[in-house]
Amino acid sequence: MKQSLAVLFPGTGYTCGEPLMQKIARQFLEAGYQVVQLDFSAVPFHELAGLEEAAEWVRPLVLEQLKGVEPSACGDIVFVSKSLGTVCAGWLEKEWGVPARQLYLTPLPQTLDCIRETSRVAGMVIGTQDRFMTAEALQAFCTGRGIPCLVAAGTGHNLKYADPAAAEELERKILALCSVPPGAGSRE
Repeated sequence: MKQSLAVLFPGTGYTCGEPLMQKIARQFLEAGYQVVQLDFSAVPFHELAGLEEAAEWVRPLVLEQLKGVEPSACGDIVFVSKSLGTVCAGWLEKEWGVPARQLYLTPLPQTLDCIRETSRVAGMVIGTQDRFMTAEALQAFCTGRGIPCLVAAGTGHNLKYADPAAAEELERKILALCSVPPGAGSRE
């Protein structure tokens, strides 16, 4: 019986402890997935020159935190990633050589370079006030590839709303994007 796997990739200031990431983790745990919540807290992001240097720091951490996971022994593999984590999730899919279902929350422009014809992107989410990419640019990218794109009006890169009802509605839509297929948690 193959265990299915969900890996959550944080951003530089958005950890897997955020309520949205915890709800996503719980959704996959309840479906029988092994859930790995990566931790980038050891990375001195404020001292690094930029995205490339940050990614260089994070890649070995990702491999270390996933040591012992054999991707070829997994059933369904899902990567849910935020910001810098989206670049790392795209890199890890290539590194492992196993196509994972990807949910990219606030992808960076560099993330788009990781997406190939064989990529299985469940969706991308961006705020209309994101400081790294416009919602229009991401929508155009997604439309041309048949990728679901969720645009959160009035929010920025952190995907947070002050209004609890708006926050709950956005969470509901994101959770629907990373829904678990029936019976996907464990496969024979």
